[in-house]
Amino acid sequence: MITITTEDAEGNIDTSAASVQVTHQSVAASFPDANNRFSNIRSGGISLDSTNNRLVVSDFDEVFAVNLSTGARDVLIASGSIEDPIKRVEVDEVAGRMYITAYELSSSFIYSANSDGSGLMAIDESPAAKNYPHGMKFSPFDGRLYITDTQQVYSIDPADSSVLFEAVPADFTIFGPRGLDFVTANSILLAEFEEQGLFLVDLPGGRDTYGEIGTFTELLGPSDVPAPEDVEYDADDARAIVVDSVSEAVVSVPVAGGSMTTISNAIIPNTNNVFGNPAGIVVKDEENIAYVTSSPRSAGEEIMVVFSGQLMC
Repeated sequence: MITITTEDAEGNIDTSAASVQVTHQSVAASFPDANNRFSNIRSGGISLDSTNNRLVVSDFDEVFAVNLSTGARDVLIASGSIEDPIKRVEVDEVAGRMYITAYELSSSFIYSANSDGSGLMAIDESPAAKNYPHGMKFSPFDGRLYITDTQQVYSIDPADSSVLFEAVPADFTIFGPRGLDFVTANSILLAEFEEQGLFLVDLPGGRDTYGEIGTFTELLGPSDVPAPEDVEYDADDARAIVVDSVSEAVVSVPVAGGSMTTISNAIIPNTNNVFGNPAGIVVKDEENIAYVTSSPRSAGEEIMVVFSGQLMC
């Protein structure tokens, strides 16, 4: 039963002054769809494509679109199209393209494709910059694609794939950066997997040439996030939202510094939806909803899970 209640400025309550109309219709595929699962989304690749009202999610060897209204899924990049294991995917809504990182010990690539999966091509940027490209994020400030890699963060120009800026600190060594997001034009949030921390990193002003990265501020440490995989900036609340694969939790912390808040884990807010090695997160700011990728916790569980939930904390 749904009860709609209205209340005016004077506090008068009326249960008959408003109504709600509910409609339903059949869809082509349910979500989850037992006949069209992801085989393994341990890599955590997930990106929000608001223009097309969908999530773009990467498997180890495929990329899918998930309709946010119906849950129906479509294969964008089929198995076998990309040889190396896929790590992350990032959608450029303005250009109608997506970017994919993939690597193994002997090779690594960055790919681009149209939003429908056509036109897949490898980006051949400076070999010196590319090692094991992992996380990606488009900067809303300069339109560049920023990529985390072994011991570095660098950006490329999507127009010609040239490396524009390499961030390698002189006073701080990063070993395994994963997810990143932008707070301002000159500051980023960096989830550091190997160093077990979340850092706010001030970028230097001259970002058009190779140079040193600026100041690191630790917002969370090993006792907070033992394996931070991804991070999103929540501008409305000026906080970082982090997903951690070891504590299997989603947590937040103010970017100005402060105490960590656990948004979701095995017991918070309840035990109904327990994560399994969560590795990717995107936040739909206008609705305050987070989408989190999660892998199986045991052999008998569903292969694919994408959790969604309100960021109430």
